[in-house]
Amino acid sequence: MKKIGILILGILLFQSCKKDDDEPVVATPMERTVLVYISGENNLSGYIADELDELKEGSKGIGNNALVVYVDKNSSYEKPYIMRIKEGVAEEKYYFGTDSLSSHPEVMARVLKYTSDHYPATDYGLVLWGHASGWVLEDSVEWSGSRMRGYGHDSGTDGNSLKDRYINMNTLARVLTAWNKPIRFILADCCQFQCIESAYELRHTTDYIIGSPAEIPGVGAPYHTMTPCMFSQADDFYREIVDAYYAQKADNKRVLLSVIKTSTIPSLAAATNQALKTFALPAEACPDLRKQRLIYYRKQAYTPLMYDMNDFMLHNAPQQAYETWKQALDQVVIYKTYTPTWVTSNQINFNDFEMSEERYGGISMFVPQALTSYAKYNKDIQATAWYWAAGLNEVGW
Repeated sequence: MKKIGILILGILLFQSCKKDDDEPVVATPMERTVLVYISGENNLSGYIADELDELKEGSKGIGNNALVVYVDKNSSYEKPYIMRIKEGVAEEKYYFGTDSLSSHPEVMARVLKYTSDHYPATDYGLVLWGHASGWVLEDSVEWSGSRMRGYGHDSGTDGNSLKDRYINMNTLARVLTAWNKPIRFILADCCQFQCIESAYELRHTTDYIIGSPAEIPGVGAPYHTMTPCMFSQADDFYREIVDAYYAQKADNKRVLLSVIKTSTIPSLAAATNQALKTFALPAEACPDLRKQRLIYYRKQAYTPLMYDMNDFMLHNAPQQAYETWKQALDQVVIYKTYTPTWVTSNQINFNDFEMSEERYGGISMFVPQALTSYAKYNKDIQATAWYWAAGLNEVGW
């Protein structure tokens, strides 16, 4: 019954708009359209009003571009809507007559189509606002054959009984591939998005991925200063976005950020495979890393699931192998900001490791370990395309 309800939901999503999104649209292409996808039907909903105010302020003077925002908040009376924000004013706002699960692939696909139909552009930017947890798999968040928890987290609190739903990374990649539009960047304004497992899934969907391997504070990005940067036509526009984000402090702390150039990821997979073979650490022989390496996420107190990729290689690979591998990493992580501490909701303990710029690489990876608490994750990592592309199976992982 739930599956039937979900399919109906996806079909009805846009039929209840004030204007039929399937009717022919005549629009002059813009330089860039940026869609801010606010999946906020969860405990982040209270931040949405401030974010929209910041987006309005940031929209002033963005030239021949379109800033489009999809909003799904934790509300039993205000349905999801999509609107364009232009010169500080929310206009062309369309409410949907029924609630929608923003993490459902059919819902996201229709929002993307609506955006490109009504605001066509030479290229696009996509901001993913909400919760995320990288590649980590959970039994309760299944949309398709895999259990890959990725982005979204729609709690369905308006009474539809479907709770805690995410869209997994390989499904997200399929949705964006089917959209078939030139996405200049994906900006992940959500936690732990910048892991190699997720980046590999999305490598064909966008030119750049901007995000954090660690946690993002609830206040999110400073859109009042960052929004103009999202429309920059400079070759290194991503630096402008990252610098604007990094300038903000939350609880007197900054955010770890990095930029991934997706076209170079396959080379890093090959380099990782070669480097791992030089020190061959199968799970049963892997050292206890719990208090040795930079950690970005732990499931329980003693089960870190996201280690800094550079830090792991730096401390395990022979020097020559590491230096060769590092050249490949530097082609992938082309820009990053550093901070020794960041806002955390008890997902890590800063006493477990010593942060430094030399050790920080800007992207995380999972390292299998022969501990009972890792049994599930040692198996789950095999569901990622990265596992096979990097040949992790060849070294006993």
